[in-house]
Amino acid sequence: CCSVRWWARPSSCRSRRSRGAPSPIARKLLRLIVQQPGLAARLSADLIPDGHAETEALEALITAVAEGGLAGEGFGMVLEHFRGTPHEGLISEILGELVEQEFDEESVEAVFADTVERLRQAGIRGEIDALNAKNKSIGLAPDEVRRLQQLLAQKQTVKPATPA
Repeated sequence: CCSVRWWARPSSCRSRRSRGAPSPIARKLLRLIVQQPGLAARLSADLIPDGHAETEALEALITAVAEGGLAGEGFGMVLEHFRGTPHEGLISEILGELVEQEFDEESVEAVFADTVERLRQAGIRGEIDALNAKNKSIGLAPDEVRRLQQLLAQKQTVKPATPA
């Protein structure tokens, strides 16, 4: 069934290698970067949630853009770059979704910026939670106390993201 063109493949042929449940925010980023690969140059891989097929594909896109492998724009170029790789099925699936629905190219930038901001906020919250948990169990070293204070200050100044 996987020899059928990407837009006609049944869902059972797609992405059999996913590592965990799909990550909605990583999938949203993947959809945006497949539409405009140049956005990958502005995305730090450490912001992407771990353990998902989308994460691995995003990291591969970031690397491809950084190395000049995706110098232009366009769905076809992205698909060709990943043909024969472990990411081909997921990229094909994303392209199929994009073909099926209309998207406003002008809103891609704003959605990308908002999604990256949501990831930053999640990272701050996660680090605060980890430090608070450590503080409750064994206490914090002075440098960890300073880091927690920095994070709490950052959390107060972070612009709110719009709901997903």
